[in-house]
Amino acid sequence: MKKISLKGLKTLGLLAISLLCAAQTSAMVWTEGDVNPAISTPVSTYSIEGASFFVGAYAGDGKLYVNNGGTLDGQGASSHKGLLGIATTSGFTATVSVDGGTITNFDYISGGAGTGYLNIHSGTVSTITLTSNFYGAGHMTLNMYGGVLTTSYLYSNNGSGGKGIFNFFGGTADLGFVMLRDGTTLNVSNKANVTTTDLYINGKINLILEGDTFDHTVLTTNTATFNQTIHSINMQGLTVERDITVNLLELTTGQWIFQDPQFIVEGLDESKYSVGSGAYWDGYILKIDISYNVPEPSAAAGLLGAATLAAVARRRRK
Repeated sequence: MKKISLKGLKTLGLLAISLLCAAQTSAMVWTEGDVNPAISTPVSTYSIEGASFFVGAYAGDGKLYVNNGGTLDGQGASSHKGLLGIATTSGFTATVSVDGGTITNFDYISGGAGTGYLNIHSGTVSTITLTSNFYGAGHMTLNMYGGVLTTSYLYSNNGSGGKGIFNFFGGTADLGFVMLRDGTTLNVSNKANVTTTDLYINGKINLILEGDTFDHTVLTTNTATFNQTIHSINMQGLTVERDITVNLLELTTGQWIFQDPQFIVEGLDESKYSVGSGAYWDGYILKIDISYNVPEPSAAAGLLGAATLAAVARRRRK
């Protein structure tokens, strides 16, 4: 029997890893754990022939992956648009991950009585209604990092004590009518493009200013109703090195009902930036002026001297 060298074993191991990675890369739509119906063998397209698809269905945690060009179609052969339920049962966790795939033709994508996550990294998600908890006292979090989300209604239903967090960190979202009930948070970064037709706010809005690119209004809507008065502008990730004015919120039709909403600045590095008296309304656009505090010449010289000393120290250590 011919012996295999250590080098040969390493080569075989690398080959096996490469084949495994290739299989995972080609996998498009599949499930893990408690999902009904289960998709144990990855497929390129899966159509729902019944009324519903449940992740974290009855007695355990569940995961659904829609990646790499795969499609989960709620239309199905029966032409019955249905429900994509996330974390149906209390005490369990369910995650739906979209990374380069498509979820389409659902009437509802909804959290349930458990803890659910909808993570959109890239790809497309389209539904008539997206809600944090259609039933039960659950908690669902939407994390959008990229891709496209289209929905006619986005809301949280906390009638049974449930809560929702909607995070828009990137990508493009056309949300239609948005209703945030008590205990719900809407986080919108300037790195995302988010538009709505109507905002009805009992929850909290947190506008996130990060990086150094501000080429559009952070959040755009036709109309807005504010029943919650305290909201926030988070500047912890700000890196811009110039004076700028940022459009935070725009009401395109100029229709609003306000109970004196306040937008409080948080996470501001006051050694670098100042914002005067904070956010202000210019017509129907909420704005904030950010002034960059250029380092004093003495401070700049000190920084240059420190950099020079560090360079000399590195040369001496060589």
